[in-house]
Amino acid sequence: MPKVKLFFTFGDAMKATWKDQILAGAAGTAGSTQNDMPVKTTVASNFEYMIDKAPLLARERPDSQVMIVEVTDDLGSERYAKTRDTARNLIASNVTVNGLVMKKNLMDKAVNALGSITLPLTGERFHTVLYYGKQTGGEVLEVGSPEEFSIAIDRIIDGIAARYSLGFKLEEGEQNENRMHKLEVKVKAHDERGKDRNLKVSARRGYYRP
Repeated sequence: MPKVKLFFTFGDAMKATWKDQILAGAAGTAGSTQNDMPVKTTVASNFEYMIDKAPLLARERPDSQVMIVEVTDDLGSERYAKTRDTARNLIASNVTVNGLVMKKNLMDKAVNALGSITLPLTGERFHTVLYYGKQTGGEVLEVGSPEEFSIAIDRIIDGIAARYSLGFKLEEGEQNENRMHKLEVKVKAHDERGKDRNLKVSARRGYYRP
């Protein structure tokens, strides 16, 4: 995750503090323990955000399809301009982002509600993994148990194995513009009785002509 959020450990930290104080009081030493809040946030000096690093990994593996599966709460936020640039880099590098989003507890839901209201007002995009998944044609699934985690992993792998690759080439005399072109993929299918099937399509939102 690109950021460490105080709220994620705040509840446990408060409980730890209360427990320490109760134990100290029972031992007759109330007030003698160090009363520091046991909440610490650190980021290693070589911390790397995998989604930002993915285009470099793709260039190092020109004959491979780079797929990211990020396990996250998806409560991260980034500036709108930053997310647009990152999405363009991912698409240009043919990287697909998938996400396994952990089901939210009460504290997470509170952070989610607050962030959904306030972050857009400050120019920040909320739920960045969901955004990158939609932009690059990946799947973002919610999981809350080991069984759901296993099913979601299987679904993502099956999707990778079953997907189609679409190719584009320039028409004669057409200029190779260095910009992203919008892409919309539509699918029409029928079941065994001839009725239309309502299918969901996962596809990247655009493409670059190499």
